[in-house]
Amino acid sequence: MESIPNTIIFVAAPGTQRQAYIEQYIKHHHINPWNVQRIAPEEKKKTISIEELRDTTQKFLLSSDGHRCLWIDDIDQSLTIPALQTLLKICEDPPTDGHIFLTTEHPDRLPATIRSRAVIIHPTHNTNDQLFP
Repeated sequence: MESIPNTIIFVAAPGTQRQAYIEQYIKHHHINPWNVQRIAPEEKKKTISIEELRDTTQKFLLSSDGHRCLWIDDIDQSLTIPALQTLLKICEDPPTDGHIFLTTEHPDRLPATIRSRAVIIHPTHNTNDQLFP
């Protein structure tokens, strides 16, 4: 099986089928969908609180059944500074077989410390080409 980077930043605008792309990426790399912890702001909120992030990351960190994934949407807009600091700690020392998938339209708005620990992927929509790097 191919190696999966520990942290990936998927750069694409909302509504550009990025969710479908990431779901295919997960399937392609044989990550059990039950091992994916996804977090996004609640409907009426614009940000993910540090408590929400901690609860979700605990589930991610405690999962031990094969590859597991923490998926955070619109990271440049949804995480507060304290939540970004918490995420950075996880990116610095990810668990074995743990992968962090972040989505953003503007990777330049992310702290350099997070960008430097990630592989940046611009999803392709051409299904005739190789779908994944």
